Amino acid sequence: IHYILPLIFIGQVAVIPNDILEAGVVYDHVIGKIYKGDFESINHFLSGEIKWYYLEKIFYPINILHYFLSDKTFYFTEEILKKLLSYFSFYIFAKSLNVTKFNSALGGILYSAIINAQTPFGLGLPLLPYILYLLVNKNFLRPKHYLILFLIRLNSSLAQDFFIFL
Repeated sequence: IHYILPLIFIGQVAVIPNDILEAGVVYDHVIGKIYKGDFESINHFLSGEIKWYYLEKIFYPINILHYFLSDKTFYFTEEILKKLLSYFSFYIFAKSLNVTKFNSALGGILYSAIINAQTPFGLGLPLLPYILYLLVNKNFLRPKHYLILFLIRLNSSLAQDFFIFL
């Protein structure tokens, strides 16, 4: 609804530019250029004082989408993906606690809205309820659970999501 209503009324998606577009989108733009072979684009940061491999987010597997998508499309794809993952991870966690479907869905919507206010750097915070679901409900993890945890870790920042990994 956050993206669809402005699209219907004014014909474009609206974002909060002073909070969102100053940091993450700039990093994604430079990361996209690096993925396409322009390693000199790192010179936009501190006049080239840092190297491209110091960008923490550059090794996230989700950045492979930079090959196929423009900056704007990548931004909205990543945002919608984070919202959907946070909703479904909370829904699965709440359902495992014998909460009704309606309350689980409502909690998932609330959690995905709260996640949007924080603007997570990776996928650790949106998928935290899934990690809690595994901790609470699974005595033995199957290979698919290990794969999901591995992908969550690859797309997360230890510095940003420190408490999630504890």
